[in-house]
Amino acid sequence: MSADLMEVFGPYLLLRPLGRGGMGVVYTARTQDSLHPLVALKRMRADADVPTFRERFEHECALALRLRHPHLLETLDAGALDGQLYVASELIRGQDLASIVFRLGEQGQGMPVAGVARVLADVLSALRYVHTAVEDDGRPLKLVHRDVTPGNVLVGYDGRAHLADFGLARSLLTDPLALTATGTILGTPRYMAPELLHGVQATPRTDLYAVGVLAYAMLTGQGPYPGGPKEVINGILDGPPTPLAAFRRDVPPRFLALVEALMAREPEGRPESAAQAALQLAEVISAEGLGAGHGALGAWLGRLFDVERARQERQYEQDLSAQLPNTAAPRPVTRVLPTSRRPFSGEDQLPTATPDLPDATQLAGVVPLAALEADMEPDTARDRLPDFGLYPTIVPVSGAGPRPEELDTYPGN
Repeated sequence: MSADLMEVFGPYLLLRPLGRGGMGVVYTARTQDSLHPLVALKRMRADADVPTFRERFEHECALALRLRHPHLLETLDAGALDGQLYVASELIRGQDLASIVFRLGEQGQGMPVAGVARVLADVLSALRYVHTAVEDDGRPLKLVHRDVTPGNVLVGYDGRAHLADFGLARSLLTDPLALTATGTILGTPRYMAPELLHGVQATPRTDLYAVGVLAYAMLTGQGPYPGGPKEVINGILDGPPTPLAAFRRDVPPRFLALVEALMAREPEGRPESAAQAALQLAEVISAEGLGAGHGALGAWLGRLFDVERARQERQYEQDLSAQLPNTAAPRPVTRVLPTSRRPFSGEDQLPTATPDLPDATQLAGVVPLAALEADMEPDTARDRLPDFGLYPTIVPVSGAGPRPEELDTYPGN
């Protein structure tokens, strides 16, 4: 990759676009930071610089910079260069859930239950942190994500899931930005809770509904309501989806019951909080012997996307070889910095009396995942893993499922 094909953007070297959305373009960018030599940089499009889009972008950056958690996509920097807003985040080497669900749908398969449980545990951990985030003075922010969709859940080849994109997040206490026009449904209909379609304010239980739909999609390789946006909305309003048991006979009843509770039509039928849902999930995993470490999920994902992973690794090494030109003078940067950044600490964990998601090494009858040490070669680890890679056969009811662009259509991604 030659230097004349690259663009210097302040302290970043933009290498190639990763994706485009209604608000901007996401690039792979080279930095001089040894800890994060490559980042994902989203830059607001110049032709999208209208007040509403700009406010939403600034809103997303300000929120993301306040929050830090192992299962939130880490925001590293945000600001403006020559009037162009940008946000730089860690670059996850893996796949988003939209791609994973689509691949499974193509094959008429679903993710192993232990893998679904692992992803759910990570997402619920992140949501618990988001929902209980506080101001500097200790007052609760009462945040709701409002866009928990497959495109916003990134799963690395290390098996760790990261929740991303706070473009739609809002506080239940104060929502100073009028970010949507009256009567406009902003978000991804497939993952919207029924109450949102009735104009009811989002709550943490709204996010839990979306988590249930994520589980449904991972288990079946398709969303609960097939068709276009109109058909999906009608399906959400008219009644429950096809029962999961019609697709999968290998899912324990207690696990099915938890997913169905998360997807309850009335908010009162769902778990009270992400913390309670995480506890219920941990209890089901322990009782059913579904524990699997991140390494097992990562190895399974690497096999599902073996060609793509090899290509990504080659591209990663090539991108690392790119260097910022020595003659490049950084332009003035106006940084968007919060008053403080709340770190993840032990206080954000569930109480010690509450069991965390058990690893396979803690479950009787499950092969220990000693091969999952970070310094092991992937091929060696794969050979020693338990049989986590068997894909459950799915009984197709309504085709192979939606394409990735149908899974997550929010233009801000």
